[in-house]
Amino acid sequence: MRLKLLSKVLAINLLPAIIVSLIVVAIQFFPQSLRQILRYDRAAISDGELWRIITGHLAHLGWSHLAMNVAGLCLITYIFAPPGKVWVWTAWMFVTALATSAGMYFFSPQLSFYVGLSGVLHGMIVIGALRWIRQGDFMGLFVLIIVVAKIAWEQLFGALPLSQQMAGGPVAVDAHLWGALGGLAVGLWSLIRLRQTTRV
Repeated sequence: MRLKLLSKVLAINLLPAIIVSLIVVAIQFFPQSLRQILRYDRAAISDGELWRIITGHLAHLGWSHLAMNVAGLCLITYIFAPPGKVWVWTAWMFVTALATSAGMYFFSPQLSFYVGLSGVLHGMIVIGALRWIRQGDFMGLFVLIIVVAKIAWEQLFGALPLSQQMAGGPVAVDAHLWGALGGLAVGLWSLIRLRQTTRV
């Protein structure tokens, strides 16, 4: 009975990742001309094509890039998503997507184009790590240190070795930075909100 209940909870928790995965796979079958209409394009966003702020995260360079992102999304959701809080996890994904796009638009003007979920994934890892720390699991601190070290390397030296080959194209390291900072903002906001609720 417990195993059945656990399986049901895991299936529900993975629902956002499954839905997003199905969407990005479907988009990958679109003609390239249509996929280009969905990608993050700084100039096009400036001209009013605001949907790209979100859809840019759903388009990908190719199948290898997509496979990496889908695997990462499902794994991160499986590890970090709070049980029974599907809509909370979905909202956090949306917020980190917005934070990534906003960061690229306002603070990384040299980044003209972007596709993929990597910014969102970095944000979700940070949120998950902060949740673990809040719960007294200091493995979260270890995860956070790794993310900070990775982003620091990328900002100083560029993409990690082999990451460009694995993705099938240029790696937008600034997206990782802004996604992680978005996740940090969400995680800290959740912590402050929890403390306020506890005091009441």
